[in-house]
Amino acid sequence: MLQSLSAYAGSKGVNLNVTDGAAVKAFIAKANAELGGIDVAINLAGDRHEVKFLEQTLEDWHKNIAVNLTGPFHICQEVIPLMMKKKYGRIINIAGVTPYVGGPPAKSMVKLGIVGLTRGLARE
Repeated sequence: MLQSLSAYAGSKGVNLNVTDGAAVKAFIAKANAELGGIDVAINLAGDRHEVKFLEQTLEDWHKNIAVNLTGPFHICQEVIPLMMKKKYGRIINIAGVTPYVGGPPAKSMVKLGIVGLTRGLARE
């Protein structure tokens, strides 16, 4: 049976701050111990704070990057070694259509970053 990190989080009602590397590390360790391994991780966290570019603050900009890019970085850093050890695993990174249809600039930027992260990890 596949052990999905996202299903585990949902079943436990976990509210994880993916921008906090220590919290992610602890969560992954607990999930790995309880599940006996992690086969699938889905990076789907996002920040729905979408404002026009000229209305966006630098704080909003940094939060957007932290949630949408640093969060998946933390998750991948923790699950990839576990998956390599098992010689099996899948990471699903959700980018959506926003950058391709001209959504808010900040959201479009980070979602293309997810595409780059996914392609880079696949090549490695």
